[in-house]
Amino acid sequence: MTMRILSRAGRRALVAGATAASVLAACAKDAELLTPPEPANSAAFMARYVALGNSITAGFQSDGINDSTQKQSYARLLAAAAGTRYAYAALAGRGCRPPLTNFLLQTRVGGGTALTCDLRATGSINAVLNNVAVPGANSFDPTGQAGGGYSALTTFILGGLTQVQKAVEVDPTFATVWIGNNDVLSFALGGTRAGVTDSSTFVRNYARMIDDLRAGSPNLTKGVLIGVVNVVNAPLGIPISVLDQAATPSQPAFAYQPAAAAAVVSLLGHPIAFAPNCSTGTPQISIPALQGIATAIAALPAAAPFTFVCADIPGVATKTPGLLSDADRTFFVNRVAGWNGYIHAKADSIGFAYYDPNTRLFTWRATGQVPPFPNLAAPAGTSPFGQFVSFDGVHPSAAAHLVVAQDLVALINQKYGSSIPSPTANP
Repeated sequence: MTMRILSRAGRRALVAGATAASVLAACAKDAELLTPPEPANSAAFMARYVALGNSITAGFQSDGINDSTQKQSYARLLAAAAGTRYAYAALAGRGCRPPLTNFLLQTRVGGGTALTCDLRATGSINAVLNNVAVPGANSFDPTGQAGGGYSALTTFILGGLTQVQKAVEVDPTFATVWIGNNDVLSFALGGTRAGVTDSSTFVRNYARMIDDLRAGSPNLTKGVLIGVVNVVNAPLGIPISVLDQAATPSQPAFAYQPAAAAAVVSLLGHPIAFAPNCSTGTPQISIPALQGIATAIAALPAAAPFTFVCADIPGVATKTPGLLSDADRTFFVNRVAGWNGYIHAKADSIGFAYYDPNTRLFTWRATGQVPPFPNLAAPAGTSPFGQFVSFDGVHPSAAAHLVVAQDLVALINQKYGSSIPSPTANP
């Protein structure tokens, strides 16, 4: 298995196989436009909708993005339900990069690779986009500040502008904003706090984004601000209690699973053992971190066990690289909770609704709909992370996008007294 985790620097190389800037610029105005036939707009305030965000909003699934996944974005489903215009920067062919078709084999659509980029579609052309989200974007990106997650997709989608600059071209009357996941996600999956955006910077970035968006959009009076995902619940993160027979599980669903432990032994190529401090609490480790360990210990004798250490033991051992200790988990939980408290308050202060994506994710994990360890025996074409998570173990599937769109419609109707019909399928 090879699963890439994108650091802030790595996100800049998201599509390293893309062509030169001149080609990007030539494609910058291509877009696909969705206008439902004779729409019955049940929410006049959504006459001009714009969606800002990162990979989820853009339609990135299974470690890739193409026109098919773009069409499954919750933003498109919301626009269709409201009967409002929706234009997005459609990608051509297999995508940029093509999504995975198998988690274990890491095969991709059309036989592509992680470096494949089939550029922008050349069908319909419309420079004014309703979805300006860019995969890899963090809180620095919407206003173009240093520290953002720039990639070739930024140029493909925005044509040299920032998300906010592109958004105000719509003269929006309604907006959804989902930014912040990439300020924490790669660091949590890598088991490190180093590099996480500090809270004062995040608040400053977020406030500037909202202030600039509203200043450039005099008719923008309604919208939804979406909270940051609690990254310790990312499906790629595996509770140690799943691997350690002696561990006390935090939830019954996270109890010891012999098949999971055997899979990790196979991945590492060594027997596994656990320090005593792994038997309590809720430490976890991601699959990419396990892959890093496998590489680091490849030269050791096969019979030598690898011992997981779930917190520093002064003078004896240090925490296993890539592992989230209880203290690390608390750090990420508190950091995200603080940001979401700010986002919620910001939404209240400007008359927007607030949506917490963690309610659904927590429920799916607690009920086993998102399993604590991927089902490596899942049938071909089925995600090992359950129906709501795509093949990369991070991004939501089409089924999850539909649920998010349904939740947003219900929230908007409640907040603004509208009667937008609930989405029932991908239009």
